[in-house]
Amino acid sequence: MNESNKVSRAIYVVPVIYVLGMYMMPVLFWIICNMQESTDSFDAGWIMVMPIVLGLINLAVVLILGKRISRVQLLICTRIIKYALIPFYLIGGFCIIVAFLLMLTPVVIMIFVGPTVAIVLSVIGWLGLLGAAPFSIAYIVRACSEGVQGKVLSVFAGIFQFFFTLDVIFVIILAVKDRSFVKAQKGYGLIQ
Repeated sequence: MNESNKVSRAIYVVPVIYVLGMYMMPVLFWIICNMQESTDSFDAGWIMVMPIVLGLINLAVVLILGKRISRVQLLICTRIIKYALIPFYLIGGFCIIVAFLLMLTPVVIMIFVGPTVAIVLSVIGWLGLLGAAPFSIAYIVRACSEGVQGKVLSVFAGIFQFFFTLDVIFVIILAVKDRSFVKAQKGYGLIQ
């Protein structure tokens, strides 16, 4: 049992690496673009694949470890990712608004550049949202199968994990409901 806990506690490293990777993506992109100015041997395009790779790592960890990860640990991993990425998405949303506002400048080329930048940033953000989904979907499925969450709420929460802002709102709702479920179980004496 103790060996199982050691393996499952290491699960918290995966969401932290995911969050750090998402925050490092723009920094690495900027560094490589600056290095590209001095030499032609670097290509910064591979950095845009980072959310996909990190998301696949999340998916692999969830699928491989499966039942060894408890419902509470899945919820903690989900909360680490969702809450830690709120500033990332706020900054990204601000950049998208700025890109659209630049479209209104009298420079003709900005009519094309503004929406293109906004679309690229939106796609990167959505890929990041998609990469964060394995832990939240695994938690939703586990909580529904254990009777902690209802089927209707679980279906809506699962769908909304792929929409900005709604994913965090539903994680908050699920976390509050999970906490009240555990308190009720303790009150009935079912959990020591």
